Amino acid sequence: YVNKRQHDGSPTPIVARTFTNKAAREMKQRVQELIDDKQLTKGLTISTFHSLGMKILRSECRHLGLQKDFTIMDPSDAMGIIQDICRDKLPATAEVVEQIYRKISAWKNDGTIPMNIATTHPIEKSALQIYPDWPC
Repeated sequence: YVNKRQHDGSPTPIVARTFTNKAAREMKQRVQELIDDKQLTKGLTISTFHSLGMKILRSECRHLGLQKDFTIMDPSDAMGIIQDICRDKLPATAEVVEQIYRKISAWKNDGTIPMNIATTHPIEKSALQIYPDWPC
């Protein structure tokens, strides 16, 4: 919502979020058709929730301690890395790789430093072996 009395006509502060790339493209096209002056739509941000999040992260990466060329991995990418590390360190089935991934992910989400964990649980022990080589 933009209050016309307080808005200077610049589209820069306006952000529209959608859930799909197709919806974002269609919305942008509709806005451009509604507004005669194409210059007015140049600063307008219409994107998916994820694309907007990535744009914000990229613009603020130095404040977050991230490198400009950082990547976000999906779970299958992360499990592939764990599987590669397992090949060198310990044998693991696909099920064990997924359990190790979940354990490492839970530690990261909780802010837990795994090196301070003493455990006898087999999956946690395996995850502790892999965590030091984990790239993210």
